[in-house]
Amino acid sequence: MDYAVPLLLAQISLASVFILFASRLLKHLGQASIVPQILGGLILGRSFLGRFGGFSAPVYPLKSLIMPDTLSVFGFMFYFSLIGVQMDPWILLKEIGKKEFTIGFSTAVLVVVLSISCSILIMVTKISMPQKLASSLPVVATTSAVLAFPIVVHYLTELKTINSEFGRMALSSSII
Repeated sequence: MDYAVPLLLAQISLASVFILFASRLLKHLGQASIVPQILGGLILGRSFLGRFGGFSAPVYPLKSLIMPDTLSVFGFMFYFSLIGVQMDPWILLKEIGKKEFTIGFSTAVLVVVLSISCSILIMVTKISMPQKLASSLPVVATTSAVLAFPIVVHYLTELKTINSEFGRMALSSSII
């Protein structure tokens, strides 16, 4: 475990095992695929197993966090490329009506306004946090509102409703 590749493979394997275990437990409840992933992350993170130094120090040492971070950026790039290849924006733009535009615009504005106001409220209340973290909260709040379209595409594809009337309306609204 002193080298980057074996440690990375162990981390990926451990995360996969916990996610598969959680998905087997939640399979009969009809949960979306993101729920076992979040649950696996909670189990492996500081909420549960990460609290124990005997687990987190050898499996997730501080020097090893660069490699999973780099792989996650590549994963995002591949995921967004896949969505871009699967999507035909000209068809969606033809289907955007007044109703879809209103839903998409109001949703985006509401999310941006609520997240930025909450981040400003957190900064104003002087919760103990580093200044760099506090100043980055509005940026994080804004980007969280922008990433809605890939998430909507993923869930519509998972639910097999992407070609239905509801799916087309949701896609048209989320592309706004």
